Amino acid sequence: MKRTILYLFMGYLLLGSSIAKADCNVKSPEKFDTFFSMWSSNKKFSVERTIFPLKTTKYDSGGDEPEPIYGLVTKVEFERSPSTAEHMKANSLQHSISSVTAKTATVKIFKDGTDWQYEYHFQNRGGCWYFYEFENQSL
Repeated sequence: MKRTILYLFMGYLLLGSSIAKADCNVKSPEKFDTFFSMWSSNKKFSVERTIFPLKTTKYDSGGDEPEPIYGLVTKVEFERSPSTAEHMKANSLQHSISSVTAKTATVKIFKDGTDWQYEYHFQNRGGCWYFYEFENQSL
């Protein structure tokens, strides 16, 4: 009896994970706003849907023109950070989906009245959205 329950449970897990992976595909692409809501609030999902190493850009404002400084964030570093929704709440930040095409999307995260502004860049691969670049435009 215990073995039967174990097999049923394992089958449920396998079926559940294959259903989750089948939610988006070329014939049934994910809607970006639905994806972003889940991605920003669910850390496990955001890790699964981020391309590592994650490209980063921040700007050095020491000169006349801000100079880009490029970097990379590892999966381990990303896992240690709070979810985007937690970070936004803790810092009173807002977001707006500034552009969405069939292949790319950009989300601006900002704080009114300050120079605090990030851009999150996403790309669509096979009908599923993935975070691939973080840009810190704060000066």
